[in-house]
Amino acid sequence: MARVANRGPFARLAGAGSVWAGGLLAIVLSLAGASKEASAEHFDLGSFVPSLTRCDPADADTATATGVPACSLVKFTSDCDGHPDTALKLGPKSKATYRVRPSGRKLTRKLGRIDLRSVFKTKDLQTCQGVPYTGQLGALTDFRMTLNDPACAGGLCSVPEVSVEYTLECKKGKCKGAQDANDILTAGGAPALPTELPWTGVASTFDVLDLAGNRLLTPGLLLARDKNAPRPGFPKIASKWESRVVPPYEPCPAAGADTTTTQGRAACSTPVRLSDCGSDPDNAVLTDPGPGFRKLRYLKSRKGLMAVGRFVGLLSCSGRPYSGPLTLQTLYRATFKDAACAGGMCTAVDQVVSSAVVAEDGRAKFKEPFVTLADGVEWVSVEIIDASITDASGNAMLAGHGFLVRCNSGGDGLCFGN
Repeated sequence: MARVANRGPFARLAGAGSVWAGGLLAIVLSLAGASKEASAEHFDLGSFVPSLTRCDPADADTATATGVPACSLVKFTSDCDGHPDTALKLGPKSKATYRVRPSGRKLTRKLGRIDLRSVFKTKDLQTCQGVPYTGQLGALTDFRMTLNDPACAGGLCSVPEVSVEYTLECKKGKCKGAQDANDILTAGGAPALPTELPWTGVASTFDVLDLAGNRLLTPGLLLARDKNAPRPGFPKIASKWESRVVPPYEPCPAAGADTTTTQGRAACSTPVRLSDCGSDPDNAVLTDPGPGFRKLRYLKSRKGLMAVGRFVGLLSCSGRPYSGPLTLQTLYRATFKDAACAGGMCTAVDQVVSSAVVAEDGRAKFKEPFVTLADGVEWVSVEIIDASITDASGNAMLAGHGFLVRCNSGGDGLCFGN
């Protein structure tokens, strides 16, 4: 991929007219010693909301109560009108959640490798005819990896996107799936995830699919004035998006691969961080290699939807603790039950909210309103498409969904999740 001046959080998304992937998954393995924080396992977890088609600004025919251009045609990507035999929908009592974790020390030792396990749960999932669904569903994750690998040219390389499709078993509207990504990869003849090498990864897709493989559910939240009011096709509860965040690298296009990993994967040599000291030494922000706490949450509160973050171990290019401006950038898609919209409901054009963050002595902490309900708005469903922290030049220096896995610096070199 060609370098661009501003390598922000949304540069990797598809162009206009496509349905952008919802949700991000990030994985980090780094060489460091153990600490009290590193001894505990941490989960990425959150709620699902139904995936909606994008409102192209050129097609906007109405506006929300706050004046945001919107489309009065609210269309699910799993569309019962166009595909009644393969589409699915959420019932009035529905709830859908996910949880992702890498294995901790004990399980990693037992298995002899990293276990990257995802757990998906839904209830009150229905066919287009309103019958509780029984059968199987797929859940898809696409992610990129950047490895510290001596087999790669330069010792550091990035791998083109890896796809993992999980299986959910559904019975009478209740679905559950709990699988390890390694089991799925090796069963399909692909290399397992690295176990003895430090690496980072960021995923562009984390969604549940319908029977035709169309996006059905994607990470997000729902805010409503009346929790008991009916919202056809939307969940009754969707209250949390929680993730560690990690330094993102430029992606490796398959056509650009020029080296090979220890496991035999094609890769691109010498990948560059989006917030890069080589090209922007005055504004790039790094993170120390230790087990520093870096987490981003979107959650419900009495004031609406809030963005909450806490980051430590932030460094300037000189290696000193960083003090200065940062920005939380959130790309989201919102669907409103809004009296101001034509027909009373609309999907707004995708929006970016920029929230100022100030780091002091290598630390940053914030709690900012994200979405509130204006007068005349009964509820809003929010898909979190992309989220990251950018440096003063607008380049992403941390991105989520994320959790941390690291390798012991000595002894057995064990890699484990925390």
